[in-house]
Amino acid sequence: MSSLMNSWKATRCGGFSLTPLVLALLLIATGSCGWYLVSTLPRDRFAEGRVHLVVLTHPDLRDYAYFKATVDRFMREHPHITVEVRRTPELYRKLAAMIAGKAAPDLTWMGYAFSEFADRGAFLDITDRFKRDYPTHDFLPHVLKWYQVRKRMEDGTIQPRQMGVPYSIDMTFVVYNRRLFDEADVPHPTNDWTFDDFLGAARKLTVRDEDGRVVQWGFRGVVPMHLFGAEFFSADGQTPLCNTPEMINYLKTNVALFREHRVMPQPGRLDEQRLDRYELFRSGKFAMMQFFTGYLPHAADKFADMDWDIALDPKVKRRGQWASSGAILTTAQTKHPDEAWLLCREFFGREFQQLMAYRGLPSDETVARRAYLGHVGKPQNLKVLYETRNHLFPTPRVPNAVELTEICLQGHEAVWAQRLTPEAAMAQAEKQMRDTIRKNNERRQRSE
Repeated sequence: MSSLMNSWKATRCGGFSLTPLVLALLLIATGSCGWYLVSTLPRDRFAEGRVHLVVLTHPDLRDYAYFKATVDRFMREHPHITVEVRRTPELYRKLAAMIAGKAAPDLTWMGYAFSEFADRGAFLDITDRFKRDYPTHDFLPHVLKWYQVRKRMEDGTIQPRQMGVPYSIDMTFVVYNRRLFDEADVPHPTNDWTFDDFLGAARKLTVRDEDGRVVQWGFRGVVPMHLFGAEFFSADGQTPLCNTPEMINYLKTNVALFREHRVMPQPGRLDEQRLDRYELFRSGKFAMMQFFTGYLPHAADKFADMDWDIALDPKVKRRGQWASSGAILTTAQTKHPDEAWLLCREFFGREFQQLMAYRGLPSDETVARRAYLGHVGKPQNLKVLYETRNHLFPTPRVPNAVELTEICLQGHEAVWAQRLTPEAAMAQAEKQMRDTIRKNNERRQRSE
């Protein structure tokens, strides 16, 4: 499994496996009751007049502490409402099963798989409530669009409808060991550094022993594909873009980094060996490493005794950061939409965004400015993530994004493992993606 694939899944997928997710989503569409193995949520065990809400979220303990603190405060302010926070691995698969079994939670965490569920009506439309309670707001408009769907209204017009509001934006960047740069007399990365700058630093920072074995790698990870102008698929999800010159260039460049330049280990190889990326970086085995904002709290703990900092991804064809986000959405199955909305607001409110700011850039501009521009300590260059907020390249939020992305990433893995050439892997992926798009379009037409 490639470094990018593992990191990307761990950050936003809850570790699900694709096939069960797709099968479960199909069960939602057909109304199957085969998932009643999921227990019914305990909504009716409370006294009359009390409301019980269930929030489903991923199992990260640090996040759970923030969720729990927010929920506890909410319950003190609304004593007639009790809230249960459920942590679960393989969140997307579990959520799909619960929805199919008519046992959905009232609210759920959601990331890049949003459109998979929204396409099947899994979420409550909050457009009117959001406009009513937030007539003016400071949320990044392009990030709000990541949680919108287009619906045909009663008057026949098609309008964007808001299903949720993200509380944080996750993005890629480079983390680097300042001490190793200084000892090798290599200039630190700048906010406008190029691929040539990156490669030059990686070469100087790759160290071999007298037998030619690498004892210190210049870089660990992959140089992200968006920098090359490569995309998985078109913005509407109808055209595969995996087999383009930009994608082939991305793959060939990263292959050259570990096969020809030998400045980084083969993507995925260290993950297969279950080696701790934090410990390897802390011990000086990597001078630079691909990183995500979701890992920053762990970095603060693991790298506390290090001199380290972050830099934007180097410019190749274009500059910008890959991005995703996290949000808490209300499900369409909730029996308490008004109370669920009250709780939902807490999870994109400024207090919660401030709590979660170090795990991702807040979507509220006011909170983001305060948290990132006013940051003191490590990493010193944290503010650059705020400055690049308008140069983000998220995976398009379209139905079947999970399945299409998985197909492309499997092709990437075949290239990293040197089982297929970039051209052969992407031609194969393109065919699979076209077949998948066709089948899903046919399914959607049948359901209309």
